[in-house]
Amino acid sequence: MRKDYKFFVADDSAEFRNIIIYEIIELGFSEDSITECQSESEALQILTEYADKGIYFDFLFVDIDFSEGKNSGTRKSGFKIIEHAFNLCPFSLIATYSAQYNKYDLLAEHNEYLRRGWIVRVFDKSFRRDLPQSWFKASFAELLKEREETDFFWDIWYNHRAIELYLKNTKLLHTPFDDLKLKQGLIFELRDISARLKLHFINKSVTDLRIVVELYHKCIETFCCHNKTKQEIIDISKINFADAIKLFKRYFHSVSDSDFKLGPKIDTVLRRVVALPPDDKIAFGIKFNSIRNGIVHKGWTTSIENAIFSNLTLALFILPAKSSINLDRINTLFQDKSNPGGDELIKLIEFIKK
Repeated sequence: MRKDYKFFVADDSAEFRNIIIYEIIELGFSEDSITECQSESEALQILTEYADKGIYFDFLFVDIDFSEGKNSGTRKSGFKIIEHAFNLCPFSLIATYSAQYNKYDLLAEHNEYLRRGWIVRVFDKSFRRDLPQSWFKASFAELLKEREETDFFWDIWYNHRAIELYLKNTKLLHTPFDDLKLKQGLIFELRDISARLKLHFINKSVTDLRIVVELYHKCIETFCCHNKTKQEIIDISKINFADAIKLFKRYFHSVSDSDFKLGPKIDTVLRRVVALPPDDKIAFGIKFNSIRNGIVHKGWTTSIENAIFSNLTLALFILPAKSSINLDRINTLFQDKSNPGGDELIKLIEFIKK
């Protein structure tokens, strides 16, 4: 179990904040890893300031009703904090810490937040009275297991952040309007991907993963050869075709029609990849396109490996240096040789690490 997790506790009652903090420390975590706040405004400010520094919390415990404390919060202040935290980083695990969540004026909204994946667990304050020895530990053990299983999400998240930062600091197109439109489209897709990945681990829906792969594919299509005309893409892809096959064979032995079917004279994603300057990364763009086509057009069952492959491929194509790509947690996940599948992903990881 990692000991460097970061915790956030928001409650207008010092007594109840201390109860949660005590339980966290009892489990062996440092008091320095815990940030607490007592009001809605303070919570929103802290979350924003930390996010601006690239710091995000692994676990958040948020009360809903802030109307009873001296800081003049509202009955639904907790919902505002939760929504803000989720928008800043969908991969944080947010739990409500409340005895009011099932009241008539809060339950419907609380259930909607659960459905969306904004809330992943409920810590009922009344259980502390009824089950003083186990009320926290049992539920937190499940929350901790989910964090451990999705720890690699942080690599995906920081790759998204690195891509966003690069886009904001780089001029891609000469016309300001077109440049802004291109970047905003990519950033919107990345944020949608993050939310859908989080939802997948709640609902265990393969559909969510397919959409994630499709959205990454759309990002590749948007970014690759964004400064070329359709005809230029077609002409250059024809010239580069033979070299692209050689690059592909350097990493993948089998070559099928689905890998290199350029299709009619339109600027397909495969053509856009092949029309890039010859480089080894093109091999992984071609493989990603083939994986996506199999999932979408042939009904293959997708996996989390496909989603990770998609993330790393997009980062490889957009970020100027491989050293900017985060994969420490992903690499740890696939060091276990018993992990089924993911052969293409392992090759991609090794290429990025070189």
